[in-house]
Amino acid sequence: MKDVDMDIEIIDGKIFVKPFDVVLGGRKTTISGNTAVDGTMDYQMLTNIPTGKIGDAANSLLSSYLGNTSISSDLDVTLGIEGTYDDYKVKLISAKPAGSASGGAQNALKDAAKEKLDAAKKKAADELAQKKADAAQIAAEKKAEAEKIAKEKAAELERKAKEAAKKAAEEAAKKAAGDKAKNAVKDLFGKKKKDGGE
Repeated sequence: MKDVDMDIEIIDGKIFVKPFDVVLGGRKTTISGNTAVDGTMDYQMLTNIPTGKIGDAANSLLSSYLGNTSISSDLDVTLGIEGTYDDYKVKLISAKPAGSASGGAQNALKDAAKEKLDAAKKKAADELAQKKADAAQIAAEKKAEAEKIAKEKAAELERKAKEAAKKAAEEAAKKAAGDKAKNAVKDLFGKKKKDGGE
């Protein structure tokens, strides 16, 4: 393959490849699907196969699959490729006589790719909305917890300030009482000395 133009989107850790056309074995082939970061892949490939080239055993298998005994010269075949790069499986999704749906198989492949892409976008949007809601709830809980702690600390500081003010007032009262008693004793002895000395 060369000069392949692909339209991709990255959603939820997967690279989605929108349907694109290439020529494989001289036949136009449409490919679409996705590859995840872990290496898993899920692709669909629509191609046209000449029945004469696939052998009699494959022709009889296809005729039983299609439900008739006469197979046209070409078939539109959709293959699914799933698994990982090292361990993948190819399965037959559909096989129809060429031109039986006049582009219907290709449109069906494009529709299936669009549905998968839309589903992945919706899932990513839903997960993002849930994460935003979870973050908002956690933020509200943290805010409430911080406010509670701040109120508790403010109440503790207020209690300590009241205790300190009460203690200071008691000490000031004791000192004032002590000073008053000293002054009273001084006055008492000072008067006696004056009275006794005269």
